[in-house]
Amino acid sequence: EDVEASESACYGVRLYRADRLTLRRVRIRHIAAGVQVHQGGAGSRFEDVTIEDADRMVVDNETTYNGGNAFQFYKSTGPIDVIRPVLSRLRAKRTNGKFDGGAFELFASDRVYVQDAIIRDAINVVETGRNPTDPDCRGFTMTGSMIYGRPLTAGNASSEVTATNGLFLRSAIDFDVV
Repeated sequence: EDVEASESACYGVRLYRADRLTLRRVRIRHIAAGVQVHQGGAGSRFEDVTIEDADRMVVDNETTYNGGNAFQFYKSTGPIDVIRPVLSRLRAKRTNGKFDGGAFELFASDRVYVQDAIIRDAINVVETGRNPTDPDCRGFTMTGSMIYGRPLTAGNASSEVTATNGLFLRSAIDFDVV
């Protein structure tokens, strides 16, 4: 509780095959990914976590890239609760000049529940994906959240993702956003 992580080249907090972690009142700034749950995560709870300035890339090459994310769920198995997160400025510039980033990225993950999030200036609010042999993303729920995006304007129309996208869903089943 009451911890700050800042200026990391990669992750603020990374769970690897770990379950039942609780983080409360944590502030994470200037990182590539605020919290990554890599396999596992069942029974974990992230409460009142603030993630700002996810402005770095984890990986950035011609074929693989990711970064600029608040929460990354990679092959994680819930239930995982994210309660009252405050997430802002979630965009990392890639070497090709485009941007990547977002509030919640799920890759072949299931049962993530987000409640009362405040999201400001993210490339994507939610993005999902999987490899062809992986299971679909299942059981994502977001309730009571406020999203403040960056609009697409004439000044930023030349870059494909400078404005905020909403939900970018690929292979997603049983998703509820209310």
